[in-house]
Amino acid sequence: MRLRQHSEIAIISGAFLFGFALFFKTELANVALILFYAAVVFNYFVSKSGLPKLDRKIVFGTTLMLLISILISIVHLKDAEPILNTLGRRITYLLSPIMFLLIPNKQLKVLTKYAFKGLIIGGVLSSIFLILNILNEYYFTRPFLSIDKDILNFYHTNFYFTRIVDIHPSYYGMYLITALAYIYFSDGVKYKILNVIFSIIIIVSIIFLNSRIILFLFFVLHLISLVSFFQKRINSIFKTLMASTIVFVLLLGVLFVTTKSTYAFQRIVKETLWELTYKVDDNYNSSGKGDSRLARWHAALNLIIKKPLLGYGVLSESNELLYEYKRLGMKSAAENEYNAHNQYLGFTLEGGIFSFLALLCFLFFNLYISLKSRDLLFFFFVISVSSICFIENYLIRNAGVVFVAFFSSMFLFNYVKNDS
Repeated sequence: MRLRQHSEIAIISGAFLFGFALFFKTELANVALILFYAAVVFNYFVSKSGLPKLDRKIVFGTTLMLLISILISIVHLKDAEPILNTLGRRITYLLSPIMFLLIPNKQLKVLTKYAFKGLIIGGVLSSIFLILNILNEYYFTRPFLSIDKDILNFYHTNFYFTRIVDIHPSYYGMYLITALAYIYFSDGVKYKILNVIFSIIIIVSIIFLNSRIILFLFFVLHLISLVSFFQKRINSIFKTLMASTIVFVLLLGVLFVTTKSTYAFQRIVKETLWELTYKVDDNYNSSGKGDSRLARWHAALNLIIKKPLLGYGVLSESNELLYEYKRLGMKSAAENEYNAHNQYLGFTLEGGIFSFLALLCFLFFNLYISLKSRDLLFFFFVISVSSICFIENYLIRNAGVVFVAFFSSMFLFNYVKNDS
């Protein structure tokens, strides 16, 4: 009995530590995840609980679908090392669904709360640390408590903001926006005043991140929240949409007036437009030159057209794109050896149309489940992952792999086990 209790505590602790560690070091999150897996396996054998009977179709919503490109790459097999290396990096896509399958429903509900509490506390503490660091640098050359537009300049936002924890702003932002969504749509923490304080700290951190995709998701989150808020108070769908739209536009107006003269605003508007225009070796601001995302997507599509069915195999994307960048005269992209910065294109380059369809299957299946269960948090999570995949190769980087493997499995099996 004691062994079982200890193993249950270990599972909850592992989930909490994983959510917490994401904000400080991906390697620490990996260690917490390994401890979580070990606790789950130990608890399964100690409790001697059987496996639940689930619909086999559920496999289409698991992260196993994100391993299809590795299976297809066997066709390109000249050396097994790239496949084994890639499988090692993405092994949590295989392990996480299995682990959550082994967890009893009662424990699953508890660990879900603690995983999000870890995410919230980790997000708040790391945000405080990063904000204080930036304010220290900002006031080093200014009178204390004076504020001007330079507080959101190049040297205080984006990569400069997260450089101490050495996490990409968009990846860090995904953790933050998910924590904020949990506060909005679920219980958050026990005391409402703490939820308000934590929300403010996270929002300030998101502003300093100045990541375009995270700011987009920030607006989407608040639009969904407004619709949900008014829907509970107004019977008419039309009036709900009107009220939500009016409040949302007013909030956008306030944000525009307060930030229009800052570097952060210029980056969001001008550089986003530049990224979505075909530009090769062109100035994206007064001091920077490069190749736009649209140009890189064009290069990726050129390669996909040549091998649409089975792609080029795992770990081949950067090398193939490098040759194409050089052919198209994209010096900056070639020098930096950029990938496609689009997961849909990235998976298609790896495993062809079948890998692309597997990714869509994973996303749409989970989107369907989130809508069916009317779970706004799950719905927003799927929207977030789908969105960031348009501008990042999010599902092949360790920081994205472990996050999506853990939380998508947690959401999916929470629904499946409740439904069954």
